[in-house]
Amino acid sequence: MHLFFYDIFRIRFEDIWEGIPQDDILYTMDQGAIVAVYLKEGHSPAATYKALKAKAQDLSVYLREDIPSTFNYAKSPDAPDILLVAEPGNTKKFIIPRFRQY
Repeated sequence: MHLFFYDIFRIRFEDIWEGIPQDDILYTMDQGAIVAVYLKEGHSPAATYKALKAKAQDLSVYLREDIPSTFNYAKSPDAPDILLVAEPGNTKKFIIPRFRQY
């Protein structure tokens, strides 16, 4: 029971940002299993989305317009440009360099 408890709450640290175009990113909000990526105004999310999608393992990557309606803020003007969601059973802490993190 003791080992099982720690196995459930193990957090894996991942640096998924290597090779991702970071000049377009204004800031990110890392909430454990969810990371919201906000881009600088006027920047297209296409290159950043494509790079994250190619690198994501055990992650779902959504553009703002593709965020599932079951997420209550999918249609909100405050919704992120790109949303990363860890698959069930995965808790991750992302190593986020250079840009501001909230």
